[in-house]
Amino acid sequence: ELGYFYLQEFLPNNKNDIRIIIIGDRCFAFTRYNRKNDFRASGSGNSSFSKDLIPKELIKHSFEIYNKLGMISVAFDFLIKDSEYTLIEISYGFIKDLYENCEGYWTEDLKWNNEDVRPELFIIETLFSEK
Repeated sequence: ELGYFYLQEFLPNNKNDIRIIIIGDRCFAFTRYNRKNDFRASGSGNSSFSKDLIPKELIKHSFEIYNKLGMISVAFDFLIKDSEYTLIEISYGFIKDLYENCEGYWTEDLKWNNEDVRPELFIIETLFSEK
Protein backbone atom coordinates (compact mmCIF):
# COMPACT_ATOMS: atom_id res chain seq x y z
CA GLU A 1 0.00 0.00 0.00
CA LEU A 2 1.15 3.50 -0.79
CA GLY A 3 -0.02 7.05 -0.32
CA TYR A 4 -0.93 7.26 3.35
CA PHE A 5 0.66 7.92 6.71
CA TYR A 6 -0.44 5.88 9.72
CA LEU A 7 -0.35 7.24 13.27
CA GLN A 8 -1.17 5.44 16.47
CA GLU A 9 -1.99 7.20 19.71
CA PHE A 10 0.75 6.82 22.33
CA LEU A 11 -0.65 5.36 25.54
CA PRO A 12 1.85 6.02 28.35
CA ASN A 13 2.32 4.11 31.61
CA ASN A 14 1.61 0.65 30.20
CA LYS A 15 4.21 -1.87 31.32
CA ASN A 16 2.74 -4.62 29.14
CA ASP A 17 0.11 -5.42 26.58
CA ILE A 18 -2.21 -8.39 26.23
CA ARG A 19 -2.34 -10.38 23.02
CA ILE A 20 -5.47 -12.41 22.38
CA ILE A 21 -5.65 -14.84 19.48
CA ILE A 22 -8.89 -16.39 18.25
CA ILE A 23 -9.09 -19.22 15.75
CA GLY A 24 -12.56 -20.62 15.23
CA ASP A 25 -14.07 -21.24 18.64
CA ARG A 26 -10.72 -21.23 20.49
CA CYS A 27 -9.08 -18.28 22.21
CA PHE A 28 -5.61 -18.25 23.71
CA ALA A 29 -3.78 -15.29 25.16
CA PHE A 30 -0.72 -14.06 26.97
CA THR A 31 0.81 -10.97 28.52
CA ARG A 32 3.81 -9.33 26.84
CA TYR A 33 6.04 -7.10 28.96
CA ASN A 34 7.87 -4.06 27.66
CA ARG A 35 11.49 -4.07 26.68
CA LYS A 36 13.86 -2.50 29.18
CA ASN A 37 13.86 1.31 28.84
CA ASP A 38 11.27 1.10 26.08
CA PHE A 39 7.49 1.42 25.72
CA ARG A 40 7.07 -1.50 23.30
CA ALA A 41 6.06 -4.99 24.38
CA SER A 42 5.93 -6.61 20.96
CA GLY A 43 9.11 -8.56 20.28
CA SER A 44 10.48 -8.11 23.81
CA GLY A 45 10.72 -11.85 24.44
CA ASN A 46 9.48 -11.24 27.97
CA SER A 47 6.05 -12.83 28.31
CA SER A 48 3.80 -14.54 30.81
CA PHE A 49 1.51 -17.32 29.68
CA SER A 50 -0.51 -17.42 32.90
CA LYS A 51 -4.24 -17.54 32.12
CA ASP A 52 -4.89 -15.78 35.44
CA LEU A 53 -3.51 -12.52 34.00
CA ILE A 54 -6.10 -12.38 31.21
CA PRO A 55 -9.40 -10.67 32.12
CA LYS A 56 -12.42 -12.73 31.07
CA GLU A 57 -14.25 -9.61 29.88
CA LEU A 58 -11.40 -9.04 27.41
CA ILE A 59 -11.84 -12.56 26.03
CA LYS A 60 -15.60 -12.02 25.68
CA HIS A 61 -15.06 -8.67 23.96
CA SER A 62 -12.48 -10.22 21.62
CA PHE A 63 -14.95 -12.91 20.55
CA GLU A 64 -17.53 -10.19 19.83
CA ILE A 65 -15.08 -8.36 17.55
CA TYR A 66 -13.95 -11.61 15.93
CA ASN A 67 -17.54 -12.59 15.11
CA LYS A 68 -18.30 -9.17 13.61
CA LEU A 69 -15.18 -9.36 11.42
CA GLY A 70 -16.02 -12.87 10.23
CA MET A 71 -12.40 -14.01 10.25
CA ILE A 72 -10.92 -17.49 10.67
CA SER A 73 -7.80 -16.39 12.53
CA VAL A 74 -6.97 -13.08 14.21
CA ALA A 75 -4.75 -11.59 16.92
CA PHE A 76 -5.76 -8.58 19.00
CA ASP A 77 -3.40 -6.39 21.05
CA PHE A 78 -4.82 -4.45 24.00
CA LEU A 79 -3.42 -1.68 26.20
CA ILE A 80 -4.97 0.28 29.03
CA LYS A 81 -6.30 3.76 28.27
CA ASP A 82 -8.16 5.76 30.94
CA SER A 83 -8.21 2.65 33.20
CA GLU A 84 -9.95 0.48 30.57
CA TYR A 85 -8.58 -1.90 27.96
CA THR A 86 -8.55 -0.55 24.43
CA LEU A 87 -7.80 -2.37 21.20
CA ILE A 88 -4.66 -0.96 19.60
CA GLU A 89 -3.87 -3.43 16.83
CA ILE A 90 -5.36 -6.28 14.83
CA SER A 91 -3.09 -8.82 13.11
CA TYR A 92 -3.86 -11.69 10.78
CA GLY A 93 -0.51 -13.45 11.22
CA PHE A 94 1.63 -14.56 14.11
CA ILE A 95 4.56 -16.81 14.98
CA LYS A 96 3.16 -20.20 16.01
CA ASP A 97 6.09 -21.34 18.17
CA LEU A 98 5.50 -18.62 20.76
CA TYR A 99 1.86 -19.53 21.33
CA GLU A 100 2.56 -23.17 22.05
CA ASN A 101 3.68 -21.95 25.51
CA CYS A 102 0.07 -21.06 26.38
CA GLU A 103 -1.45 -23.20 29.14
CA GLY A 104 -4.59 -23.94 27.10
CA TYR A 105 -7.48 -22.04 25.57
CA TRP A 106 -10.97 -20.69 26.22
CA THR A 107 -14.04 -21.37 24.12
CA GLU A 108 -16.57 -18.65 23.33
CA ASP A 109 -18.63 -19.61 26.39
CA LEU A 110 -15.46 -18.84 28.44
CA LYS A 111 -14.89 -22.50 29.31
CA TRP A 112 -11.21 -23.19 29.96
CA ASN A 113 -9.57 -26.16 28.18
CA ASN A 114 -6.23 -27.26 29.55
CA GLU A 115 -5.03 -28.65 26.23
CA ASP A 116 -2.11 -28.03 23.91
CA VAL A 117 -2.31 -24.89 21.81
CA ARG A 118 -1.60 -25.76 18.17
CA PRO A 119 -2.54 -22.75 16.03
CA GLU A 120 -1.83 -24.43 12.70
CA LEU A 121 -4.12 -27.35 13.57
CA PHE A 122 -6.81 -24.99 14.89
CA ILE A 123 -6.80 -23.18 11.53
CA ILE A 124 -7.14 -26.41 9.56
CA GLU A 125 -9.93 -27.66 11.82
CA THR A 126 -11.74 -24.33 11.50
CA LEU A 127 -11.45 -24.33 7.72
CA PHE A 128 -13.00 -27.79 7.52
CA SER A 129 -15.67 -27.31 10.17
CA GLU A 130 -19.33 -26.86 9.28
CA LYS A 131 -19.57 -23.64 11.33
